[in-house]
Amino acid sequence: MTMSRTEFQKLAVRTESVVDTIQVEEHAFDAFINALRAYEQAGEILDKFKKHIFYNKPLDVEAAADHAIFAATAAEGVRLSVAGLVEARETDTSEDITLDSIDPRVFHALLGTITEHGEIATALLYGIGTGELDLVNVCEELGDSDWYKALFYEATGIDWEKVQAMIIKKLEVRFAGKIFTEEEAAERDLEAERQVLVTAIEEAVHEYNKAHRGS
Repeated sequence: MTMSRTEFQKLAVRTESVVDTIQVEEHAFDAFINALRAYEQAGEILDKFKKHIFYNKPLDVEAAADHAIFAATAAEGVRLSVAGLVEARETDTSEDITLDSIDPRVFHALLGTITEHGEIATALLYGIGTGELDLVNVCEELGDSDWYKALFYEATGIDWEKVQAMIIKKLEVRFAGKIFTEEEAAERDLEAERQVLVTAIEEAVHEYNKAHRGS
């Protein structure tokens, strides 16, 4: 059975868990933020390995070490915060922190995408360790990631086909011949690439608002 992205998005959000506000236990909030920071820094390290393996870029060991220090510091922050949460629950002093800066549906989509990619890391580690990649598991996690992306596009009104077209335009700015070269991958015009992204998203949001104006 084949399915269009539009149909997938419509069916996916039927199983969305909806909350009105984002609330995190006060003593757990630092652990949450530090976990995001540790994930962020680990991602920076893995990005350097990706560029080393596929783009033939020398591995920046010093930068990787710096990121590792930040990741380790954040991980220690998670440990201490969770320990504090245990104590707070014993004394019943923890309250909830409400986050109003991000729409709950968007927050759900972004956090869910992060966690699914963590499971992809688990699948990759299993493949490296055993010599066998569990394609069923990988496809499941990639599909779950698509579910969260569908939620994001549904919540923001941004059309994901437009996002895909945007990425192709960005790559055409990066690679003049529309094929990969190590030189162009290393010498990117980040300002020009960013402008392509800004223009595309502004147009997508404008079209969505225009279509839903007064509705």
